[in-house]
Amino acid sequence: MKKWAILGCLALLLGSCNDEVFVEPVEVSATECTLDGNGDEQFIDVSSDDWQVSNVWYSSPALTDAVVVHYDAAGNPMDGDAQSRWQLEGVGRMEVRHPLAVFSIEHCADHRLRIAVEECFFFSGQELVVTVGNGYASQEIHAVLSPAERYRVEDVAYNFDNYSRWEETGKDIDRFYTVNSTDAPMEYHLTLDKREYSEVRFIGETDRLLAMVGEGVKVAVPEPEDDGFGLRMGDDQALLSSGWEPLTPRPEEAEVVTMEIPPRSLAIIDVKADRVYFKTELTLTATNPKSGRRRQEKGWVERWTPMRFTHTVEFVGL
Repeated sequence: MKKWAILGCLALLLGSCNDEVFVEPVEVSATECTLDGNGDEQFIDVSSDDWQVSNVWYSSPALTDAVVVHYDAAGNPMDGDAQSRWQLEGVGRMEVRHPLAVFSIEHCADHRLRIAVEECFFFSGQELVVTVGNGYASQEIHAVLSPAERYRVEDVAYNFDNYSRWEETGKDIDRFYTVNSTDAPMEYHLTLDKREYSEVRFIGETDRLLAMVGEGVKVAVPEPEDDGFGLRMGDDQALLSSGWEPLTPRPEEAEVVTMEIPPRSLAIIDVKADRVYFKTELTLTATNPKSGRRRQEKGWVERWTPMRFTHTVEFVGL
């Protein structure tokens, strides 16, 4: 009985060792690659006969909200739960869509992994780590999606028929201090430029509107009609930005108020304005100078504009 027991144990041990001997390794032709964010693809050979994309890690937290769609080998969309959306079992493709990046990861039928980027609008390179494995062994492939070229604006069209409008009266907008240290009255000229106290900002329907154009770009913006009702196009330009930005002053068109400052006194001048606010829709058309791809993005422009200035002066003796 002891002899048969020993033989049985040896058989079990040998069988266990054989499982390890026949585990198929996973080898890839490259563990790193960089893709042009204007549109690019990379193919990587995977040696194993039975492998899958077991995980995709991404560097940008924004991609947590991306839409991920799976397609089978024939290109038909597949249903999948949220837990498995960053995995790909068998031959097929996962497509990731976010306003700032569109890319796909494909398990090709010929034992290759394909990583393709349609466009990447992030301002810095985005890293993906794609893990491929066969259940026993795995390999990581590090892919970097480089930023796309910033688009060149061709046109911005505004909707003048449908807009939001309201007024604000007596808004404190500035304070000036002027000293007359002489023994004679002093003439002082207060210059008030409506454009200097106008503010404009842009809102995109998605983050892509501003990201694809980049920073430092100015575009034409509408201005209020003279009576404060309605919009028109003039010569005003504003920085394409999500923050409130002033317009470029035009001193030759500014309102000049002349006042007399008494001798040996400090003048404290408080300026108020009656302002009008507009918000209207826009459509921005721009082109990628490298790929030639043309896009139209929708959004809104907001503008505050002073229509009338008032001021008060307080004199303090020196």
